[in-house]
Amino acid sequence: MTLIHRSTLLRGEKADLVALASAEGLRLKSGEWPRDFFPGIFLDCTWQPNNGRFIVKTRRLTQPLSVEGRSVGYQYDAQVLMRDAGPISEHGGSVAEWVILTMRTLGYLDPDGRAVLAEDALERNMVELGFPTARLPQLTHVVVRLVREGRIQRVEGSLGPDGRPVYPALRYRPPVELLSFRPRIVEVHRAESRSQQADPRVGQRPHKVAGFVRRLPSGHNASDEAREAHADARRRAELANDAPLKPGFTFVRKHRRLGSL
Repeated sequence: MTLIHRSTLLRGEKADLVALASAEGLRLKSGEWPRDFFPGIFLDCTWQPNNGRFIVKTRRLTQPLSVEGRSVGYQYDAQVLMRDAGPISEHGGSVAEWVILTMRTLGYLDPDGRAVLAEDALERNMVELGFPTARLPQLTHVVVRLVREGRIQRVEGSLGPDGRPVYPALRYRPPVELLSFRPRIVEVHRAESRSQQADPRVGQRPHKVAGFVRRLPSGHNASDEAREAHADARRRAELANDAPLKPGFTFVRKHRRLGSL
């Protein structure tokens, strides 16, 4: 596999890596991913059968961005970046960080990465992710402060025909109050981006990944096991805009990521 990558942090544009493909994804056999790679980065992949080469290219942004304080120089999937790059590790964090983490991990995400979660489900889902129950009395005050600071917003959704919350609100359906989190995205000058040093450990620490829906290659459909896992996740999580698994998509169970892309 040949990776063509114009790094915003490191010199050099091309790296030759050996990788193995499996049902779980692509894992490197030798070499290392560039330090400025991150979950959700878009890759253009081309197979060249005449010389047995698999060419992978990143899509560099015209203008680098700061997404929730993280330097991003390449086109990315906002939903994946929000889900898989939470603000704290599983080892702890402030109550405010737990609120944002829970909304990013278990809330409904629109294509821009905005997360929406029913307010009455926040406490339950925080505990599911590992938040200490002894700290729950602090939650109401912290949510009020986050709303006042503009980090999250209260928005009106509605209950869908199946009784689950939907956003934006549907006409003639019962209203329901939801919490909304929109990532802070700021343009960064290239000079500032180059001056920043990448932490080689970023994206490599073991961390938990929530279950998520993934598009399958054309002509493929989810297995019975994946459909059952998705239905079980719907029953337990009660996520906003949580619809049945569509044809052409599969469900990946929550798991622990050990540092590979």
